[in-house]
Amino acid sequence: MKSYFGILTLVLLVFVVNVENIHAQEESNLLERRIESFSSEGKGLLRILSSLSMEHRLPIGFEISKQEENSSQSVALAFEDKKVSEVIDGILIHFPAYEWKVVDNVINVYPRASRDELLDVKIKTFSFKGKSLYNLRVAIADIPTLKTAAKRKRAEFITLAFSKNDFGGLEKDFSISVESVAFRTLLNSIAGKRKEKPFWVFSRFGNDDEHIVVNF
Repeated sequence: MKSYFGILTLVLLVFVVNVENIHAQEESNLLERRIESFSSEGKGLLRILSSLSMEHRLPIGFEISKQEENSSQSVALAFEDKKVSEVIDGILIHFPAYEWKVVDNVINVYPRASRDELLDVKIKTFSFKGKSLYNLRVAIADIPTLKTAAKRKRAEFITLAFSKNDFGGLEKDFSISVESVAFRTLLNSIAGKRKEKPFWVFSRFGNDDEHIVVNF
């Protein structure tokens, strides 16, 4: 019996190590990718990251700070033949209130301070299929644990359609299904499945940060 459990433990350890190695390799591949050319002039951090994601099919998630206003400052940037990691570092030099790391094989840019606890809320299950960004946002806003956590802080999700693109915008075959994940992981999973624009942004506004917006 001891021998059996010893073998089982060894198999599990090998499996875990292999999974970790695969994730490390995926992260390395993402960060080692080379950006032949990327430039931005007169844009804030949100538009810079969104453009970088769309132009180069880079999975990026952006958590906008509730306290720091400089992310909207306009800067001029130009990169030629740089690694992805070098481009991200070069961008954030101009926005020192933010840092980044790869989470779920998605580049997450987030505040150095005052992270939003809502992104750590656990989601029991979530499924969505369709091509409407608006419907996706509504489905996320209806997740019970997120609604409860937001209500506890006297906040609510804003799900208005911002443009005609919101009634489409997703790939026609887009679908996602997850269980027992954090809100941040759900957003990363959505970005990872997008082909055209693998990007998400999370922000709050209002006198007491009571309005929550998620967009893709």
